[in-house]
Amino acid sequence: MFAGLASWRDAEPQGRDGLKSLFASWVVLFGVVGIPAIMLPVLYAGIVSDTGWSRGAVASGISVRFATGAIAAFFIGAIVDRFNTKPTVIMLSLLGGASLVLFNFVHSLPGFYLVNALLGISQLGLAPALKIYLSKWFNKNQGLAIGAALTALSVAGVVVPLLVTSLNAQYGWRLTSMIMSLPVWIAALPAFFFLAKDKPIDEATAEAAALQLSKGRRDEGIFSRLMHSPIFWVVLFSNFLIGMIDHAMSEHLVIYFDKDLHFGAQTAATAFTLLMLMSNFGKFFYGWLFDRYSTKGIALCWFIAAAGIVYATQIHSLASLWTFAVIYGPCQAGMLLNMAILCKHLFGPQALAKSISVISGVYYLGGAVGPGFAGYMFDATGSYHSAFLIVAVTAAVAGVMVLSLSGVKRYAPQAAAKQPV
Repeated sequence: MFAGLASWRDAEPQGRDGLKSLFASWVVLFGVVGIPAIMLPVLYAGIVSDTGWSRGAVASGISVRFATGAIAAFFIGAIVDRFNTKPTVIMLSLLGGASLVLFNFVHSLPGFYLVNALLGISQLGLAPALKIYLSKWFNKNQGLAIGAALTALSVAGVVVPLLVTSLNAQYGWRLTSMIMSLPVWIAALPAFFFLAKDKPIDEATAEAAALQLSKGRRDEGIFSRLMHSPIFWVVLFSNFLIGMIDHAMSEHLVIYFDKDLHFGAQTAATAFTLLMLMSNFGKFFYGWLFDRYSTKGIALCWFIAAAGIVYATQIHSLASLWTFAVIYGPCQAGMLLNMAILCKHLFGPQALAKSISVISGVYYLGGAVGPGFAGYMFDATGSYHSAFLIVAVTAAVAGVMVLSLSGVKRYAPQAAAKQPV
């Protein structure tokens, strides 16, 4: 696994520019995607306490973020194909920084929902755009490269919880969000502007595309072929379920640890930090595993996630809290990695932009359902246990769905240069 990291410059074409672009992507993911993603669950209890809004109402704001982000993600592939990645990432980063500043002026639920919608367009547009971007730069080590970039989210998970808990106690959640926008302006935007480069079209991919057109398939677009593929629909629906699972858990864990298990804000933030540390490990481990075992490795990740979620309902001590973080943390990384791996392995690089953007959009629709579902289940039952058990069953179902694809032939770059994808 780590030998792959060390050999990138030799194994991948245009290695130096690729590594610069990887670093720039990491900084954007940390500042524009990671900080808000980790910050808002940590502020969840503070928002509920300060405003008097119910958990369901606040969680619905998060659902709005994912719903609008899902719509944005559907169009990202077409936008990247039309304008390329760099200008797309810069514009979405500007919107993300502005959204964090706007939280300082929110005093009503409609305003809270509006800012979440803008933040969703930024965050959930950036995630697939950067996965497309890195998938173009890295071939042999695609999963490992995306996993390395996504460690930015886990690093944010290590840095942000305790910092935001302290800032919230001193300044409140509105001003805290404004302070946490600073990394966007001073790090993310300059890094991507000066270091990132858009990669030229791969020669083999261009040759395969030209051959495809010569066979008279000009009018049958990539999207149309995807929509007629049963495999695509399995990937699509399984990622809807994974989006629901991921965000039903991640948006509620801190308040669950804090208020329902009575560990307190600091211990809850520490547990979430440990979970993110394990997620960092998971991004390398599952990136390596998915590169080599594809659908079988992804299914294994979902089965382990299901077991971890069931275990979350049995947490009763600090030892069991840390155990949950160790079990579930790496699986959370797999949820972020799987779609780019499946898209390239099953559909090939010609369909990469459109397949990743569409599947990302459906994943975020699941993310829109998950937080509100768990929040209103809590409001109705007074506990997260029923919601967590339903989510665990959903993870097992997603695992079975992906495992059913284990017999599908994996995309081979050598064959792509000889025949249509």
